[in-house]
Amino acid sequence: MICIEGARVYAPHSLGKKNIYIAGEKIIGLSHHQPAKSLEQVIFAEDLIAIPGLVDLHVHITGGGGEAGMMSRSPELSLETMIRAGVTTVAGLLGTDTVTRSLENLLGKARALREEGVSAVIYTGGYDYPSPTLTGNIRRDIFLIQEVHGVKLSLADHRSSYPQSIEIERLLSDVRVAGMLRNKVFQLHVHIGDEEEKLSSLLDIATRRPQLSTHITATHLNRSEAVFADGLALVKAGANMDISTGLSSDNLHVDTLSAEEAVKKYVDLGLPLDQLTLSSDGNGSAAEYNADGTVAAFKISRLDSLLKTFQTLVNKGYLSFSDALALVTAQPAKRLGLAYKGKIAENMDADLVLLRKDLSLYGVMARGKLIYQAGD
Repeated sequence: MICIEGARVYAPHSLGKKNIYIAGEKIIGLSHHQPAKSLEQVIFAEDLIAIPGLVDLHVHITGGGGEAGMMSRSPELSLETMIRAGVTTVAGLLGTDTVTRSLENLLGKARALREEGVSAVIYTGGYDYPSPTLTGNIRRDIFLIQEVHGVKLSLADHRSSYPQSIEIERLLSDVRVAGMLRNKVFQLHVHIGDEEEKLSSLLDIATRRPQLSTHITATHLNRSEAVFADGLALVKAGANMDISTGLSSDNLHVDTLSAEEAVKKYVDLGLPLDQLTLSSDGNGSAAEYNADGTVAAFKISRLDSLLKTFQTLVNKGYLSFSDALALVTAQPAKRLGLAYKGKIAENMDADLVLLRKDLSLYGVMARGKLIYQAGD
């Protein structure tokens, strides 16, 4: 048994100072702060804040890019990069390249990360339609492969396959029914580009078929003011908004909203926070294109942007500590159908991050093991 002693705990809601008791990979209890005795390991955390490990629902774990040839491919996610970002659970997905980056490769990388001591799930599908699959069928992928926790699709992007509305509805039906068979609620996780149609097809579906709207998560919605406006309408229709912390006006468009700006606009409108999440787009490429469609420049999105955005939201007072924390822990875990992630409570997975009072990273525990402490 391990005890984290005397930390100020946010679960994401505030629990005050507690001892957190851990056995194996699980949290087995919390108690009022008192000295821990007869334990294998005690981590003294009197001056620290304990939060759930961050859950990043959009990461290119096998790398992204490739739009400017094979030399422009970004690298695979490393365990060190993940841990130094305070992230203990990732959802991996494919990007533009579904030729040299395969779902088999994605599944293998997710399993490798788990063997290294963290947690990883994946989305089946990709940018192109018909969706690439592992078994030849979306429903079979979701039901038969435990690591599959949703489906990826791309819309309103010059790299997408421009699926028709009925095809998107069928994908959503597959997500819904296959999730029912696993007793989970999964998402069609939709990359949104900046072409003229924006979110029109998703808005139409969410309006006509409200039973499908809760299975829609549209991402990159801070890429422009116009896309963000469509995203707000989509939220009002019952779907979910995901904001990319790796996007900014420095690496995309002049009217790209920073993640914290987008969150503030969302909050100021009084929209439901439980329909909002943040993700990093880690290891993906944010590319700028010339008029002829060639790549002018690109940057690789950083996984640590997720923690930095949380820190900014709290430090600028845009959200309370607990509300900001939920956007990167409990709510993405819920979108992924991960019932034991994103919270600090009895029987939850022992994925924890320890922060100093200035919110800088001090320690990371993943699945009950202390992996990182004070830079080591």
